[in-house]
Parts: sequence; structure tokens; C-alpha cells
Amino acid sequence: MKLSWCLSLFLLACGSNQSGPPVGQPLDPGNAVELSNTTASLAKSYSLHIDGGGLNELGAISIQDGVGTLEFKGTVAPAVNLWRTSGKGLGSPNVTLYQIMAVQSDRLILLWAYCSNHALVGIYYETTDGIFTDEDFAPEAPGTCTADEVNVTETLQLPPTELQFPDVVKGFSANGSQLQFSSGFPGQVVTAGQQWTLYPFNAVDCTACASPGWYELHSLFWNAEAKTACLGIFYLTEGEPNTVGLSYFACLGDGTLTTKEYVGDYGAIWTHF
Repeated sequence: MKLSWCLSLFLLACGSNQSGPPVGQPLDPGNAVELSNTTASLAKSYSLHIDGGGLNELGAISIQDGVGTLEFKGTVAPAVNLWRTSGKGLGSPNVTLYQIMAVQSDRLILLWAYCSNHALVGIYYETTDGIFTDEDFAPEAPGTCTADEVNVTETLQLPPTELQFPDVVKGFSANGSQLQFSSGFPGQVVTAGQQWTLYPFNAVDCTACASPGWYELHSLFWNAEAKTACLGIFYLTEGEPNTVGLSYFACLGDGTLTTKEYVGDYGAIWTHF
């Protein structure tokens, strides 16, 4: 079973433009991304249960009530479910995607679990240090996956981590008052009321996923002064060269995990070359 692993654009159909001050002088990012212990406490309207895994660097995954562990490169890491997305917009109405984040001492891991009829049917993962599932589609992965429609609070302790700055993807640029980056170089962005150094570390070509298609830039945001790092996805939609959307924004800082599913649209001219 082959499934497109691009995220649905459903959220991008409704939202607001970004507002606030323009990008200022580039921030000093320091020598590394250093984060302290974090308490994750997220309210959800469903209770996710996953048992499975076993794919390249990825070992066992065990998620109960939205929290648990995954094994990556031989080390077990705490993991928490962030979001649920329907596969309807991707032509797979019977598939549901669950985005999971895990924290190790030297990397952040994002994983998308593809679930259908109580089975784990596919997995895609990526890390801030440049490890990705080596296929354009989510490969099959054995396991079970269920979600009970009940209210739960996902609570989990995440360890401290020190990340090296990711390599920045090439072939994309954006230029706007609040969003600026060039091919292969860190950029600057204003969101959540402050300026961040921006590291787009993974590019996804989803131009064949729907009409219109889009590109995704999976990115790390870092503010050294606030000691806060975020993960988010920029959407560059074909036919909309003056707009860049930002969704699936999760931040670790000040000992807490905060999330925002849809952030907004930037007025920025983007190019892909």
C-alpha cells in the first residue's frame, strides 16, 4: 500500500494574514539550540493508541493516550501526539495521519503515522539532523492504530536537548516584510510576537498531491534569547507566488510545549528553482 505522505492543505483554506513588526537585523543564534526539560500537556478530543514500527533507523513505537515512546537509532525517546489530519484532501479518505514529536539529546524527531481501519499502514519520519525516510511515499509499517473519541490530556516529560543547526535546503527563497530566506542559508521570520532565526531543513514536493499542488518546507525556528525552538511547516502553493502559509507550529521553551495548528499567511514572494 503506497500513500502520499504530504500533509493536507485543509487548514490553509481558512485563516488570517500575519501581522506585527517587520523582520529586523538578523539575530545571533549562538552556537547551538539548547533546550531544558519540558513538560508536555496537551488537551485532545481523542485518545491515540499506536503499537508498531520497525523501519530503518526507527524501532518500536508505543503510544497510549497520545503519549509514549519511540526507539530511534537504538535509543528510546519520549514521544507525544501533536495533531490529527484527514487524508481526504490527499485522495485517501480512509486514511488518518497523526503527527508525533519525539525528543532525544541531540535531535528532534517528527513522525507521521498513517492509520486506516485500526491498522498502522505507513510511517514517514524526519529529524532535525537530516535523517529522513528514504522514499517519496510512506512505506508500509506493521502495527495497530486506534483513536477513541474521548477527551484526554496528553502529559509527558521531555528531556533537555542540544541540537546542531540543521543544514538548510536549497532551491527555495522567499522575500517579504516578515519572512526572508535564501537557498541554502538560514533566514529570518516574525511570528508569535517575536523574531526567529529560520532553518528550513526538509523540502517536500507535493505538486502532484492535489490541484493546485504545493511545496512544503519543514523548518526549525530558534530564538537564542528566549531559549525557545519551534518546528513548523511552510506551504508554498502553486499559482500563489505572493503568499506563504505556516501551519503545524510546535514550540519548546520555558519548560513547556505549546502548539498552534494554523499560524497564518505571509505576504512574501517565493520562488523554487
